[in-house]
Amino acid sequence: MVSQGANSPVTVVSDNSFGDNAWTTPGDAVSSNDVYAVNTITMVVNTEYLKATDFGFTIPANATIDGITVSVERKATQVSSGIQDVRVRIVKGGVIGTTDKSITDTWETTDTTKTYGSSSDLWGETWTGDDINATNFGFVIAGAVILSDETASIDHITITVDYTESVISGGGCQIVNYGG
Repeated sequence: MVSQGANSPVTVVSDNSFGDNAWTTPGDAVSSNDVYAVNTITMVVNTEYLKATDFGFTIPANATIDGITVSVERKATQVSSGIQDVRVRIVKGGVIGTTDKSITDTWETTDTTKTYGSSSDLWGETWTGDDINATNFGFVIAGAVILSDETASIDHITITVDYTESVISGGGCQIVNYGG
């Protein structure tokens, strides 16, 4: 098995296909630099998806994808009221998947990296190298506030892909000389 990553996204946007509250400066989640994509959430409101795509993978087209691991560096302003994941999903071909990987614990008040998926988790999908290499491959996350107004902050998102390279076996090559 071979791993490629952890790759950072080229594009991060607020996607309004879910949730009520847009992310501010979503593009700030492309690197770990303590500059954040933020979302100030009011009571009983979900964030929109924070959607990260175009991770720049170069996996061989004939590779067998074994697993996808996503890491999110995140924090909340206060743990007492709390933010929780409400939707955590993979994006394949620009379409948000249905398998949810939300973690039920509340977000910490300091930068904490949470991991979703694993080296053997396909997120309920079948994959090719081309699917992973595509610019519209990625990840979405949305949060919800539990008790009171809260600010969710995401500093960085990365993806690592584990795969097995296909071995192309060929027969021998025979050269025949018919005189001449």
